[in-house]
Amino acid sequence: MPNLLDIELDLLAALDRLNEIEGEEIPEDTQALVCGYLDAAEAKRDSMARFLDSLESRADAINAEANRLREKAELVERSRDRLASFVVSVMRRTGTTRLEGATRVLAIQQNPASVVVDGDVPAEYLLPQKPAPVPGPDKRKIKAALESGTPVLNSRIVEGAWRLVVK
Repeated sequence: MPNLLDIELDLLAALDRLNEIEGEEIPEDTQALVCGYLDAAEAKRDSMARFLDSLESRADAINAEANRLREKAELVERSRDRLASFVVSVMRRTGTTRLEGATRVLAIQQNPASVVVDGDVPAEYLLPQKPAPVPGPDKRKIKAALESGTPVLNSRIVEGAWRLVVK
């Protein structure tokens, strides 16, 4: 099956031939050719739009599945944390620091001491702050100025990039 570009170029060529015909009577073979190209172009355009819709649906389904798996992973991680806390609790209550299985060993060990900060601390104990970001140009304001005829140093308006809109 011909691709979209070939179909569109054939249609444009047929329409050019149609414009070259002088007189009011258009030969039947030319009419049939143009109608055939119009039908093929319409079918290909619809096919492309359906395929784009299909790809978008597949991406949505994959993203939904990724979110579902992420939530499931978080649930499994919470379950693991709860079970580990339970094992630590049991071992602490029984005064045991090591439980041996046939192939694995469960052991507890105390973490190093950590600091809890309950309020403000002296300045010498604060982390250095990251410098504020350097302000960038306000492109909306620059565009408005340029469109109103006010020149802005080192600025110009360029044509926007193209994107496909499927309706």
